[in-house]
Amino acid sequence: MANTTGKKFGGRAKGTPNKITFELRQKIQAFLELNIATMQQDFDQIQDPEKRLLFMEKLFGYIAPKGSLITLQTNEPKKDPPFWLSSGKPQMVEIEAAEKGKEITSGF
Repeated sequence: MANTTGKKFGGRAKGTPNKITFELRQKIQAFLELNIATMQQDFDQIQDPEKRLLFMEKLFGYIAPKGSLITLQTNEPKKDPPFWLSSGKPQMVEIEAAEKGKEITSGF
C-alpha cells in the first residue's frame, strides 16, 4: 500500500551521512595521499598557466566548499561607484596623477 499521507517514514534521519559516500571519500583520500608525489610531478610539468589554474581549481572543489552568490539589500540610497570603478577601464593614469597631486581633466 502506497504512502499517501505526505509524511516520510523510514530511511536515514536528516543529517545522517551516507555510508557509501563516506567510505568512497576515505578511499579517494588514501589514494591521493599515496600518489601526492606523482601528482606534484605531473603538476610541475604543466607549462600552460591556464591549464595549471584549471588543475588547481578542480582540486580546490574537493577541499573547500563552493561559495554561493550573496545579494545584499539595504534601505540606503544607491551611491555612485568610486572613481576608479566608474568607467570600467584601468585607471592607473588617474591614480598616478593623484599621487603626484595633479588634477585629472580627461574622463576617458
